[in-house]
Amino acid sequence: EAFKNGKVKGQLKSYYYSKDYDSSTVSDADVFVNGATLGFVTDWLNGFRVGATFQTAHVASIDDDSQKYKTTMDASGSVLSESYIQYRNKELNTDIKAGRQFIWSPLLAASGTRFIKQSFEAYVVTNKSLPKTQIIATYVDKLQSRTDGNGGVAKFEQAATDGAYSLYIKNRSIKGLGLRAQLIDVRKEYKTLYADALYKYATPLKPYVGVRYFGTNYDDSSEKSAYSVGVRAGVTVANVNLFSSYTKTGKDNNVERGLGFAVAGHYASRAISIAAASFKADATEYQIGAAYKFGQLSTKLFYTEIDLPSNGFGVWDSDLKETTLNLGYKFGGNLKGLALNVEYALIDSGAQNQEENALWTKLVYSF
Repeated sequence: EAFKNGKVKGQLKSYYYSKDYDSSTVSDADVFVNGATLGFVTDWLNGFRVGATFQTAHVASIDDDSQKYKTTMDASGSVLSESYIQYRNKELNTDIKAGRQFIWSPLLAASGTRFIKQSFEAYVVTNKSLPKTQIIATYVDKLQSRTDGNGGVAKFEQAATDGAYSLYIKNRSIKGLGLRAQLIDVRKEYKTLYADALYKYATPLKPYVGVRYFGTNYDDSSEKSAYSVGVRAGVTVANVNLFSSYTKTGKDNNVERGLGFAVAGHYASRAISIAAASFKADATEYQIGAAYKFGQLSTKLFYTEIDLPSNGFGVWDSDLKETTLNLGYKFGGNLKGLALNVEYALIDSGAQNQEENALWTKLVYSF
């Protein structure tokens, strides 16, 4: 009965990504990938259940002489990204989950922006004994990335130098206020503390304000500690959601954000360009934007700027200006479950070999 009453879910996916360059040494690049995600989880049996998720990707076409998609989208093959056993004790309000699994938290986060979603091999203990509070303790041993860098799907490999421990707390005891804090110990490398608060006002304009903090201490005593602070705010006027954010990193050193490419980057909304530059020493990031829904069509337009005190030529250490348009449409009727997402970015960067514009299109049928 546990298998009979289990649940199947999955996606059929088709992604097309392209980058255009204004360079005589770098060619424009594009890639077209198709594939699927299929997951199954059993019903509970004596407090236990097991789950698995399979990802497969097949590159239909690629034009990438400069290997811009080598580590992000150029992956043909299959991987068992989730394979776990979970135990739930209702009396203790505690779950224990061991094995391969998708994890999302501020400092441990599997990125799903490319075709193959990242995954962790980990042991996770979640407790909900305190009112409106979750406490999550995690040990991560291995990480599965997006590609193997050689045209194939990535395998699970050692996470960082020697794995990582994490303690994550979420609390919503105060109406309208969300509090989160997380500490990660990436063994033999660094420790980072994260904390944020977001308050939503219950008024017709739906205003909100949030603050965020990162602090990193390196295991190498010769490395200076680092920090980053941020604020964001938003309001809804005539059904238009207006939002903005500002972040600043201290001058002494770079902040380490944890494991997984979805760890907190751009504060208000995710831009296409690499977010890690905003965690460089003395970096400043601004963002402003607006979002609006027309029935099944959602739209978002925003501008992101990252300023660095001394600029190099790489994408990790150069100033950045990006204007991003995001369009999403969810079909109905006989096409219910089908969604199309299109993102287009105009990029102005001082980096060598950085794209001037980028296009992401995702057609996904979920079941």
